[in-house]
Amino acid sequence: MNEPKQAVTDKNLLQSALPYGAISQIEYRVTEDYLLNGLAASGICIPAKLQNAVLKRQVEFMAGRRAYQLAFSTLTGKTAEPLHQDNQGRPLWPRGVVGSISHSQGVALACVASSKEYLSLGIDIELEVDAETATKLMPSILVASERHRLLTVDSQPQALNLAQVFTRVFAAKEALYKALNPLCNRFFGFEDAECLNISSKTGEFSIQLRTTLSEQFAKGRIFTGRFIQRDQHIIALIALSLNECSSWHNSIN
Repeated sequence: MNEPKQAVTDKNLLQSALPYGAISQIEYRVTEDYLLNGLAASGICIPAKLQNAVLKRQVEFMAGRRAYQLAFSTLTGKTAEPLHQDNQGRPLWPRGVVGSISHSQGVALACVASSKEYLSLGIDIELEVDAETATKLMPSILVASERHRLLTVDSQPQALNLAQVFTRVFAAKEALYKALNPLCNRFFGFEDAECLNISSKTGEFSIQLRTTLSEQFAKGRIFTGRFIQRDQHIIALIALSLNECSSWHNSIN
């Protein structure tokens, strides 16, 4: 094996949610050969803090960075610039682009877009959990109002089951965190946001802050995003457009 196999770039993936961007996918395997061949083919370097990490973490890092390289090249037509990290481990995106990276159980994704169109992006991919896992973790991920709103038959006409709702809410909250954390530079938890709506028909969702993160990102602010299901994985994407940013204060409750 040479370069990581199955390096797929799909410019149409979530195109309506990211019209000025690109999303790339890498399917990876957690083996020593895969890591070494992938690093050699891509020119990616494992950072010092991951040199002693377990193989799985190193492979995930490499695959995520390779997905970024593909997405960057698709967006710009150029070879990707090295992607460094800040002191919190967050990617330092090259000038002119914003992006996000995620990985889960053999699949890594990266999205990038023009900073002339978007302020920030957040993408997350999750393997759909089973009902037992969803039931066990539900209280720590969904607040009471979410559970009532999204899990009652009357309020969820698309009839997503408990595990499907749980996985989508988890992914949506992770995507929101990735989009907002670099902007407000503040940690916030699952309890600090709640999904208002999930549509299995359109793939759209809305999510609202339950706490104030900054002057711009105040309690009550609502964000919209898009889901897509690929095999057993759920992908959530939130893209904050610059046009949207001009009306932050209009939607504060």
